[in-house]
Amino acid sequence: MSIGAFIGIRPSFRDQAHADAFLQAIEHALRLAGLPAYDEPPAAESARPIGVGRSELDHHDAAALVALARRAREEGHGQHLDVLTSNPYRAAFLPMELAAPLATEYVDPVAVHRAPVQVASALALRGELVALAPVLGIRLDQGYLSDNVAMLINEGESLGPDDIPLAWNEERAAWLMLYEGARVALKHRRALSLAG
Repeated sequence: MSIGAFIGIRPSFRDQAHADAFLQAIEHALRLAGLPAYDEPPAAESARPIGVGRSELDHHDAAALVALARRAREEGHGQHLDVLTSNPYRAAFLPMELAAPLATEYVDPVAVHRAPVQVASALALRGELVALAPVLGIRLDQGYLSDNVAMLINEGESLGPDDIPLAWNEERAAWLMLYEGARVALKHRRALSLAG
């Protein structure tokens, strides 16, 4: 099943009553944890209709996202990314610091996989993806991805002389979608919302 990446909670729901219920569940979970509320600003005008940031993808296969999260866990870099292993079909990464992901009381009523939805930190997600980049052969410059490397990942091209891109294409594409999603979410102060 394909999982869409959205900048903001509301755009990830067709039924805005469900979006309201999820936002209320997020507010409740943050309040219980003694954290400030997440107030979603209006849609960013710069949001592209296709793709997220420099990623040409605005969706990816659930299995690829889960595989990436499991690899991060194996490498010791995936506490926030790990929310995708329990429910890749609905998750949110908020543009704030969270020590650990928070469980909400929200269960997506249209989801095949009926598990409580967790929220995590887009800031922590970005950090975990930066730590995971070398494992996937992705070169960063002081934690930042160059436009050239983003283009090579989008095109499924080699990232170096000893690179075998076919071995990494799915995970690299998933990595890029999440990395760019976290970057754009933090820039616009909106959640990265995944929905399938």
